[in-house]
Amino acid sequence: MNINRLKEIREDKDYSQKDIAKILKTTQQQYSKYELGIQLIP
Repeated sequence: MNINRLKEIREDKDYSQKDIAKILKTTQQQYSKYELGIQLIP
């Protein structure tokens, strides 16, 4: 998935990184790395 698309989808739904991190049971910092493409989503 295109990393830019992750952010677009999240913002379209009015979720914060913290909201998505909670859903994924990870930290906001970790989720931020996914959006920035620093780390791949497992």
